[in-house]
Amino acid sequence: MELFYSPTSPYARKVRVLARELDLMSLIKEVKVVPSEKPEALMARTPLARVPMLTTKDGLTLPESSLIARYLIKQHFPAAVPNWADLRYEALCSGMLDMAITVVMDRRRENHQDDAWIASRLANIQSTLAGIYEEWRESFPEKGLAVVSLACALDYLSFRLPELEWEKHYPALADWLHEVLDCQFYRQTDPRKV
Repeated sequence: MELFYSPTSPYARKVRVLARELDLMSLIKEVKVVPSEKPEALMARTPLARVPMLTTKDGLTLPESSLIARYLIKQHFPAAVPNWADLRYEALCSGMLDMAITVVMDRRRENHQDDAWIASRLANIQSTLAGIYEEWRESFPEKGLAVVSLACALDYLSFRLPELEWEKHYPALADWLHEVLDCQFYRQTDPRKV
């Protein structure tokens, strides 16, 4: 299998960490690309020119991190049934990342959106984070897709949107994240070490 990725993509990081946690790296060749340059190897497999993108052992191309995550879990646990709580957390974290990436990318444009538009996205991130935090305090899985999704999303917020200062508002969650990020799989995929 081939996994196309960009080291700064939080979606790619999620599937790279998950593949390591599931001990599937002996089956996967990672291919580092810059999607905006529309590399031929990536374009030949998907016209979306997005990462992550996995080519399965059967030649099927999976062009989205949630789809790839489900495929990887199925490879490791063939009899696995969907864990809806994990998938829900993954969806919340992906939605939060969608908003964060939109803000980050928009700020890079010469004619970016007005401040009210950006403030609206940042408020959505904050409210999503507040909801996740309340659930996290009560009960949260110790491992699996939910943990990987939340850790990658929170670390992306720290990396790209430090002005949110989410760690200050949720110190227990920040402590949890620092503990999770100490795992070798997160260190190996840290976007700051590109």
